[in-house]
Amino acid sequence: MKYIIVRDGEEFGPYEQENLPSFVADGNVVPTDLARPANGGKTVAVAELLRGTSRGAPALPAFDHAAGGVTPTTSRRPLTVAAGAILALALLAAAAWYFLRVDDRGITTAARYLPANTFAVLTLHVDDLAEKAGLDEIIREQFGRNSFEDNPMLRNLGNSISEMPHKLGLRLDQPLFIFGLPASKGAGEITGFILPVQSRAAVERGIKEVFGAVAGASLLAKVKPADGYRVFEDETIPFVVGFNDDVLVMIGSTQSDPDLSSQMRAIFQKENSLAKTRADFGSHLEREFDVGLWMNLPEILRRADIAIPEGSPELPDLDKLTATLEVRFDNGMAQLRSVIAYDQQQLGDWASGSVDPSLLTALPSRPLAVFAQSLKMETLKKYIQTELPTDLSGEIDAVLEDATDMNLEDLLGLLKGSVMISLNDLRPNPVIDVPSPDFVIGFALNDTPQLSQLMARVKKNNGRLAGLRAIQRPGALFLCSDYPALQLEQNTSATPGPAHQHLRGHSAGGYVDFALLAAAGEKLGMPQEAIAVMEKFETLTITGDTRPGEMEYALSLTFKDKQRNSLHQLGNLGQLILNEAFRGGNGDTTFDENDLPPLKD
Repeated sequence: MKYIIVRDGEEFGPYEQENLPSFVADGNVVPTDLARPANGGKTVAVAELLRGTSRGAPALPAFDHAAGGVTPTTSRRPLTVAAGAILALALLAAAAWYFLRVDDRGITTAARYLPANTFAVLTLHVDDLAEKAGLDEIIREQFGRNSFEDNPMLRNLGNSISEMPHKLGLRLDQPLFIFGLPASKGAGEITGFILPVQSRAAVERGIKEVFGAVAGASLLAKVKPADGYRVFEDETIPFVVGFNDDVLVMIGSTQSDPDLSSQMRAIFQKENSLAKTRADFGSHLEREFDVGLWMNLPEILRRADIAIPEGSPELPDLDKLTATLEVRFDNGMAQLRSVIAYDQQQLGDWASGSVDPSLLTALPSRPLAVFAQSLKMETLKKYIQTELPTDLSGEIDAVLEDATDMNLEDLLGLLKGSVMISLNDLRPNPVIDVPSPDFVIGFALNDTPQLSQLMARVKKNNGRLAGLRAIQRPGALFLCSDYPALQLEQNTSATPGPAHQHLRGHSAGGYVDFALLAAAGEKLGMPQEAIAVMEKFETLTITGDTRPGEMEYALSLTFKDKQRNSLHQLGNLGQLILNEAFRGGNGDTTFDENDLPPLKD
């Protein structure tokens, strides 16, 4: 493949890929130069192309920037070639240090500009996301798959769109950050972006190149020098832009007087950054993901100004409660990881063991879907006793005594802390046009006098509790619809299946079998489009684990197609669903309310 070499906005070539190693060894190309496929495509650093190429190709003409062109080179002696190779390796090491600078916690240079009072950060690895989503293919689809290859104008337009960030001096091979922080005045919020850049000079050149010489010069005339950075301000727009050799920062607010200038100055001073003050944020950035979200929940709740209904328990005055969300897209699988970290002294120790195994005895080998959770009952009891208002507690007692002959205190003493909900099947309903679910709700129970009292109530009501069939097994009670109850009465044990494996050994777990869901949908006469979507997936699994001061959940969505990236497949499915949802009478995708299904009487 042939590549065009780009350095400081100048282009040279095209040259064959296999010749690049010798060009680097001769010093005519450095690893930090950029290379773009001659026929269009993603621009990458030369260093990325050095892997897998062969040496021994003829030398590339040396760059003569003063003349604006190239001058031929002469052959070098082996000693000179070796010296050039050593110099190239040194340049490669220097480039790796410059562009991948991290501290001892793996925090990139751009991340160190996030202020300490930030209450939410969205991290995007844009380059990886674009590649995994198949951005090149999307652009080709938008401009016409066939005409894109044959029409130079469309091809150049597509290349211009994909190369726009690089032309502006941005570095999308490192994460960018979208963040929120409180305004210095009043109760408003400030939203900002932090994007890594090639250099300050590259940003200024990019403004001229993208906006044109005249418009670019007009914009740059409003850029003023500040303390270690350049800043763009205009009273007619509600945002401020600052940039230096590391990052480009844009902050804005809908508040009338947010004092953005002082906020920008504080960001570039980096005296009190989020990375320095919050170790959990640093740990979050160390993990591998494509999209990440870090939230300071107490600050978000305070700023949301949520009105607590009268009589409801008040939220504690929290100061250490954070949540992180990390999403990664791989071939054939999308993974999500969420962690909630809290202060044990404020919220207690919620860390519990695994889901009680007695619940798994009622789980079929292949349910359509199941979810189970285990909680530490001692902490739950303490919280209810101290936080639940007396009048609300009395209302709950009245409802429970009517349904179970127990009050809230009795019920909390009976429960072990594990609960399971299983959807076993969907059946046609002859009365209403809505499927009837076969389900099981299980509770792990302690052997207390209240259990005997409860089962006496069940026997008195012909084996029912709260209108559902009640089945007792050692250590557990199950409330079921009729058909699963019959199965439980006939079968005393379950054959372990994939769902059992995901629930066993975790404090929470879930499992969805899309093949069974699609089969149930087919049996119920669901639209073929909905069944086709379900058939794209295999399983959805959830595992949860609690540790002192931390709760972690992991979700995995697996696809039948293991070759394509999950983000690309999700994008295609989203487009398919939108097309079906808003399909017009002539086959277009305009929305028409007449396309909605009629409501049944």
